[in-house]
Amino acid sequence: DEDEDEDDNDAEAPAAARSVFVQFGLVMHRAITSSWRNIDYNLVRIIAIFLMATMFGLLWYDVNTNELGGVVSKMASIFSNAMFCGFVSLMAAIPLIDGLRAVVARERSARMYSGWMQGLALVVMEIPYLLFAGFISAIIFYFITSLDLNSGHMIIYFLAHTLVGIILAYISHIAAYAFGSAELATLAASSIVAMLFLFGGVFIPGPGMPPGYEWVWEINFLKHTLPTMVVPQFYCDTSANSTVACPSILYATAQGPMQVVVSDYVQDFLGVRYVNRWESLYGLIGYAVGFIIVIVLLAHFVNHVKR
Repeated sequence: DEDEDEDDNDAEAPAAARSVFVQFGLVMHRAITSSWRNIDYNLVRIIAIFLMATMFGLLWYDVNTNELGGVVSKMASIFSNAMFCGFVSLMAAIPLIDGLRAVVARERSARMYSGWMQGLALVVMEIPYLLFAGFISAIIFYFITSLDLNSGHMIIYFLAHTLVGIILAYISHIAAYAFGSAELATLAASSIVAMLFLFGGVFIPGPGMPPGYEWVWEINFLKHTLPTMVVPQFYCDTSANSTVACPSILYATAQGPMQVVVSDYVQDFLGVRYVNRWESLYGLIGYAVGFIIVIVLLAHFVNHVKR
């Protein structure tokens, strides 16, 4: 009975002796200090991103987009570069979170702070790195492959490319909190991303999704990368008022070969429209915010450390 009374009193004790702002400030300060003092960890991540973007840029340097194969290849390169550079951030976050489990569990049991603070602190701490990594990988690939120099297309490409890296990193945070070990979290995160990559709309285009798999395409955040990153790079105004001669390619149809405007072909092939590019960018932002909410909830309510 005395033990039960002690447990009841323990459960009714205040969550912490200090205010929420002081708690979060201390957790945030420790997260930033411990992360950015790890020079080797951050240096290797930056080097990996740099090499990945450079490799993809050189592989698709001077692709001939005057033929169908070149157009499809360029679409795949834009999509794949964002995914593989973001994958570096995805793999790097899981060991960090897993290594803090015991420390966080001990400090939470001592009521130093709530669990959601640690989750949110790690999310905020990653943002400067993710922004820098996204900018570096985007600018290297963009100029090596000579993508469109239109300022509006450049801005939306850089924003979407960075958001892809942020979302992939947050998927790893979710997996790290949802599963009890780094091995399981890595397996889960990589499996989920592989499925999203396959049904992202480039290798299996949205209009050609097999029956029963359309829902994967509809909920896939990568669907929103197509109008923001891929389509603008081929866009040409084909309206009646346009005086610009749009690039075209020879395309085989049932009626025989015919010339097709590249811009129209890309939009029809992917099943997305250029006019929806900004809505898709807001969609990516929505996914990022939603994943942050999931991370905070998991960090607060899920605890895999057993006494």
